[in-house]
Amino acid sequence: MICENCHREREKGRKYRFYYGKKGKAAGTTVHETPFWSKSYQIKGNDDVWICEECINQKQLIVDILAIVIGVAGAWEMIRLAIFGEVIFRMTIFGTLAVVIVILAAWFVFGTHEEIGERLAINTRKAELKKEGYNAFLTTFGRSRINH
Repeated sequence: MICENCHREREKGRKYRFYYGKKGKAAGTTVHETPFWSKSYQIKGNDDVWICEECINQKQLIVDILAIVIGVAGAWEMIRLAIFGEVIFRMTIFGTLAVVIVILAAWFVFGTHEEIGERLAINTRKAELKKEGYNAFLTTFGRSRINH
């Protein structure tokens, strides 16, 4: 099949689904709320895009390298603060931040293969869908977080 991201003939790959629609107060009744903000969405449809394994693996490698670098930096900050006994306030702020960064780094390394494929799928179709007036593009995870 032809990969819709790199436009090359590839044997291995699969379809990735994403959702599109409109966002904004006039968009509709589907709302995503958090304690700090809310957004209105009107999901109009979904699309499936065939992406080859090579494109996914290439993007995954970049994400993995960034996550490892960020994770190491976060762990180093925790160790540095523990060894050198910085002011408690700094330890609390940077220690907490470092723990969050390490957790996020681990999530990026181990849990984003599907998300990467869906984001690549969005990127392949986003321009043409924007021309049709759509301004909201969601992965399956993003779609699952919206209240119905």
